[in-house]
Amino acid sequence: MVKFIYLGSFGESKILANQPVELDNKLAEWLPRTGTWRLCWRGTKHGWAAPTFHEKCNEKKPSLVIVKVVTGGKNLIFGGYCTETWAGRPLSLSYIQQEKLYGLAIKLHIQCQFCDQTNVVETSLAHKSGASGPMAYDINTKSVLASLHTGISETHLNGILSVTNVPTMTRALFKTCEREAGKSVETVAGHTCVETIEIEKENAIKIGETPDENNLVPISCSYDMGWQKRGKGFNSDTGQGAVMGLHTGKIMDYTTKTKTCRVCDHAKKLKSTPVNMTAEEIIEIHQKLWSLHLLFSCLVAEQNTMLSTQLKLGMMTQQLKFLHMHKYHKELRNLVT
Repeated sequence: MVKFIYLGSFGESKILANQPVELDNKLAEWLPRTGTWRLCWRGTKHGWAAPTFHEKCNEKKPSLVIVKVVTGGKNLIFGGYCTETWAGRPLSLSYIQQEKLYGLAIKLHIQCQFCDQTNVVETSLAHKSGASGPMAYDINTKSVLASLHTGISETHLNGILSVTNVPTMTRALFKTCEREAGKSVETVAGHTCVETIEIEKENAIKIGETPDENNLVPISCSYDMGWQKRGKGFNSDTGQGAVMGLHTGKIMDYTTKTKTCRVCDHAKKLKSTPVNMTAEEIIEIHQKLWSLHLLFSCLVAEQNTMLSTQLKLGMMTQQLKFLHMHKYHKELRNLVT
């Protein structure tokens, strides 16, 4: 309940100081007779910022607002008395007028049951995607990041969402968030690989390895490549290879290969197979590590990978010792220890 009234002198108010006594009688008629009125906010004293007003006045009721307006050389004094708190009341989902889905985020238009104003409520925080990109909802990016972390695809994620009666995410949105999150993941992975390489290099020098004439430190490592399979939301055209240091057991470098390309037919012209492309990845990583003054002295890999790599490396294999991943498992343990 709110009553708008013309007021006279009242309490600590500077606005109503020295006003006619008739206004006191009106205040006595309109305002409650219990309790003592205290000043909780004054614009000229506490400032005009809305957060300051709510900090001073929220959770306090009843309240009296006194306003002074100067117009046309005249002072107009008016005010209002309110029995409710300035903090307001929670919005009710029963008054939703409109909702719009943005992946897992929802933008709700909720009407206030007291003032009839429409409030826009978002169920997720948002961030800018890239330096100048559009705003993206946190819940979508985090969901895709979790999918990458656990090794599942958009198909798996939507399967989980549909079973739990949560609206699914479109493939276009999933890919957009995947590209956004993927850049950050690759940046962190790159820093981690560099740290692992330095640790492997320091350990190799500690156990007696010396740099060659090209300042390359020989290290022992293990290589494996995984090809994604059909029937589990992935494809068998793409594979990821990684070289692991035998001392730390952590990845020193990695690369990705695909047998098909939507832009060109380069892979088809080369007639690439998983085995050949696995060897190509080993050579690519080997050459990248050269720039960091590292040289493969012992490589643990599968039989087919070893043969293919030996053929492609040519003369380089004279300095490189190959170990079969399964046949020489005991020797691999000795290398680690």
